[in-house]
Amino acid sequence: MDELKPLAEVLEPDERWRYFSRTLEEHHALISSISLNAAVPDKVRQHFENARNAWLYAFFAYRLLSVAALTVHIACEAAVKERALRDGVPANKAGQLVNLLNEALARGWLNDAGFSASAHREARWNEQRDVLLAMGAADIGPWQEPMDPQDHTRNVVHAIRTLRNSMAHGEALLVPNLSPTFQAAADFINQLFPGPAE
Repeated sequence: MDELKPLAEVLEPDERWRYFSRTLEEHHALISSISLNAAVPDKVRQHFENARNAWLYAFFAYRLLSVAALTVHIACEAAVKERALRDGVPANKAGQLVNLLNEALARGWLNDAGFSASAHREARWNEQRDVLLAMGAADIGPWQEPMDPQDHTRNVVHAIRTLRNSMAHGEALLVPNLSPTFQAAADFINQLFPGPAE
């Protein structure tokens, strides 16, 4: 159990970071590399910044990673609520997160091209194919672009819904690198409020 740190130790890095060979400077640079478009409303942006700060301060208290992960999912929820409000989505569809996410998909606010991870799917497929072939496994064939332009998006939406609910009900997420989660969240939010990058 991680208790409140003594005042004299507050600014000492959590010892668990030494296993990942990351300095505070590297940690900060990684977090700083993920940002939102200038068009994202301030109230949504503040949730995202709260999440980034929790991730930053996890360098001093490792278990803040779960707070950062939950908070970035809250930022996604705030973003889709704000977009629904701006687009006049009826209240009966805008109440629950599941309805909001379904509405975002149906209205085409989100698509695979807007997620940076989807751009690397072909390379990951080819790498996996090469490994399987080297092992003597059956050929899985060449990469084929999905017919559905929201194929990857549906996976992200499912992850947002599932992870946010599990963390809100007490599950902890303690992975040292939250960058894939934060990048997906930033891509999600940026698609809802397209505009120039900051």
